[in-house]
Amino acid sequence: MTPSEPMPMTTDDTTKRAIELLNELLTLKSERDGIQRPLVGVLGPAHFQDQFGRDVQEVATLMFAAREAVPLMQRLSTIGRSLAADGSFTVEFNESYASKALDHLLMQATGRAIPSDDVLAEGEVRDPSQHAKPAQFDDGHVELVVRPPKV
Repeated sequence: MTPSEPMPMTTDDTTKRAIELLNELLTLKSERDGIQRPLVGVLGPAHFQDQFGRDVQEVATLMFAAREAVPLMQRLSTIGRSLAADGSFTVEFNESYASKALDHLLMQATGRAIPSDDVLAEGEVRDPSQHAKPAQFDDGHVELVVRPPKV
């Protein structure tokens, strides 16, 4: 890297920048249409959320989830490359080292294969609609319920 090249952004830096951009988008949209929307992370009874605001909040939630998931995927990929080099499994063209490593580790830990589409834990089934949902209560306050996707 030459001195004129910018330093690569970390996952945290990227997430912070994404949230800044989402807040700027919310501000500009509010100025344009006159609907006051809370910035990302600001929820409560005094803050009305229209569909646009809820959509932006959902994108922010996914950014926070990605901030946690990306380093885990990188670590799993490193483990996968090491296991593949040791001959524990092979990785085909369209497969990921991270997924293969997780499958291998789950097989070692449980003694059985656990497909990602199957039951993930006792009684828990993957449901993509349950990852992040705003819950509005009778008193008007809103809580963002976040359940990161299980892999």
